[in-house]
Amino acid sequence: MRRAQPLARLGLASAGLALALLAPRMARADYQCGDQTDDCHCAAYDPYPCCSNGGNCTWWAWEAACCNWTVGLPGWGNANQWVGNASLDPNYEVLDYPVVGSIACRVSGTYGHVAWVTAVSGTDISVTEENCCAGCNYGMRSFDYAASHFDGGFIIRKDQCACKPGDPEQQECGNCGQQSRTCGTDCQWPAWGECSGEGVCAKSQTEAQPCGDCGTSTRTCNDTCQWDAFGECAGPDPDGGLEPCATGQQGECAQGTKRCVAGNLQCQPDKEPSAEVCDSLDNDCNGVVDDNDVCGAGAASTPGGVGVPSAEDTGGCGCRLSPPALPLGSALGGLVIGFGLGLRRATKRRRRRKT
Repeated sequence: MRRAQPLARLGLASAGLALALLAPRMARADYQCGDQTDDCHCAAYDPYPCCSNGGNCTWWAWEAACCNWTVGLPGWGNANQWVGNASLDPNYEVLDYPVVGSIACRVSGTYGHVAWVTAVSGTDISVTEENCCAGCNYGMRSFDYAASHFDGGFIIRKDQCACKPGDPEQQECGNCGQQSRTCGTDCQWPAWGECSGEGVCAKSQTEAQPCGDCGTSTRTCNDTCQWDAFGECAGPDPDGGLEPCATGQQGECAQGTKRCVAGNLQCQPDKEPSAEVCDSLDNDCNGVVDDNDVCGAGAASTPGGVGVPSAEDTGGCGCRLSPPALPLGSALGGLVIGFGLGLRRATKRRRRRKT
C-alpha cells in the first residue's frame, strides 16, 4: 500500500534539517522494501533491512506500527525476539489473544515471524505481512491465519486496550431499562445499544389525582418502574378546620364544623351524643331536654338546672296537703304586720272608752 510522501522527503534541505533537529533518528536501513516505502511520521526511520527477495517481516511490522501508532519501535532484533523484548519494555504489553491493531508474533522457527493484525474473526485473524523466505516475492500481502499460529502472543501499546474482545457489558438506562455492548476486536468499547425493557415511570416518582369533593389520591413508582395502586383519598379541612355548619341533628349535636372525610365534605358535630344529665340541655341529642327522669325524685339539680318537688312535698299527687313553709324573711314580715294591726285595734278601744 502506497502512502503520501512526507515533507522530510521532498528533497528540500530546510525540511530535512528541521526534522533532524527536532527528533532523534535511528540509522536508516532501507527506505523501500518490496512495493512499500518508509513514508510514515514517527520521529524515526525504519531500522530493518529489506531482504533480497524484496520483503522482510520485521521491516514491515515496524513500518505498520510507525504508521498506525505513530511510534518508532526500538530495534528488537529477529522476529522471534520481539515478544521477549516487548515484555521488558514498560511502554508495551503482550496479550495472549489477538486484537485489531496489534503485532502478531511467532517464536517458532529459526527467526520467527511478525505481522500486523487487521481483522479478528473468532479464532482466525487477517494480517498484512512481508517475508524473507525464498520464493516469497510478493512484497507486502494480506493473509489469513489461525490465531494460534502466532504462538508468541500479540504486542500492543501500554493501555491500548480498554477491554477484552468479546466481553459483554450491561448498564441500567431510562426507567429500569437495560442496554448492552460488546468489546470490539480492536479491544475498545463501542457505543451502547438501545435501551430496552423500560418501565412506565421513574423510580420514586409520584403522581396525584383529585378525588371526591375535597381530596386527592397519590401513587408512587416502585423499584421495578411500575406504578403502585393509588392510595386513600384524603384532603385538608375547609378554612383550616374553622368553618362552622349545621349538622341537622338536635340538641348538643346541632352545631358542627366542616371536615374533609375520605375526600368528601361533611358537617361533623362538635359534640357527640352523651348520657343525659339534669342540666337543661339535650345531651343525648334526641330532641328532649333532661328526659329519662334525670331530674326525678330526690335528684339534685346540676349547675344551670332546675329541680322539681319531691314526692314527700306533693304526697305523690299534683296538689299540696299543707301550706308551704314561708321563707324566713316572709315570716318576720308577717309578725311585724300582725303586731301593727293589734296595736291599732287596742288604740281604737281606748278612745271608745273615753267617749
